[in-house]
Amino acid sequence: MPTNPLTEFRQKFGRWWPLGRRRPRFEQMTDQFLTRLKRWPRMPSSPGSGRPKVGVLVLPWMETAVPFFSMECALNLAADADVTLIWDSCNIRFNTARGHETESLSWCLARMKKWFPVIDAEQMEGVGSIDKSFLEVVQYENAVARALGEQKATALSEKHSASLDEMAKHAGRIRALLQAQRFDWILLPGGVWGVSGIYGRIAAELGMSITSYDCGVGILFVSHDGAAAHYADMPAAFREVVRDTQDDPALRERMRTAAHEVLEVRRQGTDIYRLQPKSTAATMAESWDILLPLNYRSDTAAMCRQRLFASVKDWLEQVLAWVKTQPSVTLVIRQHPCEKIEEFRGSDHWDELIKSYELGDRCRFIAAEDEVNTYDLLAGVRVVLPCTSRVGIEAAILNKPVILGWESYYQDCGFAWNARTVEEYFALVSQALRGELPPSADARESAEITYYLAEKCFGMDTVFTPAPTDFKKWAEIPPEALWAMPETAALREAFVTRRPLAVLRNRQWTLASTPPAASADV
Repeated sequence: MPTNPLTEFRQKFGRWWPLGRRRPRFEQMTDQFLTRLKRWPRMPSSPGSGRPKVGVLVLPWMETAVPFFSMECALNLAADADVTLIWDSCNIRFNTARGHETESLSWCLARMKKWFPVIDAEQMEGVGSIDKSFLEVVQYENAVARALGEQKATALSEKHSASLDEMAKHAGRIRALLQAQRFDWILLPGGVWGVSGIYGRIAAELGMSITSYDCGVGILFVSHDGAAAHYADMPAAFREVVRDTQDDPALRERMRTAAHEVLEVRRQGTDIYRLQPKSTAATMAESWDILLPLNYRSDTAAMCRQRLFASVKDWLEQVLAWVKTQPSVTLVIRQHPCEKIEEFRGSDHWDELIKSYELGDRCRFIAAEDEVNTYDLLAGVRVVLPCTSRVGIEAAILNKPVILGWESYYQDCGFAWNARTVEEYFALVSQALRGELPPSADARESAEITYYLAEKCFGMDTVFTPAPTDFKKWAEIPPEALWAMPETAALREAFVTRRPLAVLRNRQWTLASTPPAASADV
């Protein structure tokens, strides 16, 4: 805990702010959460027999409501678990916390101590080691997020390479903490950004389960044993839903119909983001052999997904080099259309790289703002090479072979070819171009069910998110009323039962007359 004079004054007389100055947003949220704590009933004061031991990670997170969300979940979980709060205010590169943010959270945690043990990770004596190559990836990927793309990330990462030693030391503290506590599972935000990825990695090494969360305004994502933005438990959700509906063709048909309805909305560009121009036709006069749809690279969904290729740059270079050796093969590269929106505009510019391979008319780069509908492109190609893009699922629904060289949440759902080496990757591309990988009816159905789960069930529409605008709303709802809402009840069940939230959302839909709303994913 800080011991400066201001903190001591606050401890004695309470929180205050100079007259005539506007309180920072995070200070306002802190005061709102402290007021909310008074509305919570008394928590269990001693561990219960047979109850799981749960660690809840509380991190400063760019002055958003992430730490308040974590503490609210901890308060609710206390009815069924022995909860310990893990406080980690480390200030390693790309996890920078402002002084007033950590001070405000320390104030909140002092209040929380009357209900839960609070362990400060920075006070642990480090033990063991962590793979430095993993930390290099974490640092690089967080540099990608900060630089809004790869082309500026390398220099930024190298500029702060000294922080790797600091990260390694802090990883030792995290390992000591987790080894000592032996939680049954840990709730953590993100799972990639900042220090959260280190917790996920060490927990996995120690055989501990994690549950992570991510959000947009009005929408929450939760996954077990991986990053929520990576849809980590999609394979488990897919298997359970497929198993439970194998004798219910009517329900399967309902899911497939819902998938096609979402696909048509996206194809027509009438989704909430209006990313696509209106589809011009079922096919285009101009057709291509290979479609390579780029992800929005600085999005968490595309971070730490490398498998066959070290980066998007490496991927593009290898695909372009291969196409250059195939005189009759054509390639179209589609920038993610979300980058035409100012707040999502990335810093990568691949035009010069593509031109350097001198493929002429055999290669075309379609920029985000170009008036080209991605689904018109899909209609005219022979094979699709996505990164982790949802276009890969849509391509399979439209009977196109899909070949993956990146870690993708749908790689084991039965419709994509999942290459394990670079050589196999291009061998599969050759087979697809020769027509030797025709999608089967079963593969198409698997893609439709996966798409239904991704679009309708993984993202949960709710006011209960860490977004500051949402926090202001749910912090005013009495705890018992907030946790009685259908969506938060499903969230709590996912925590306690360890089942994928998407499965529980699907169950809610099967009992309802209309499916849940599609997610607002870009």
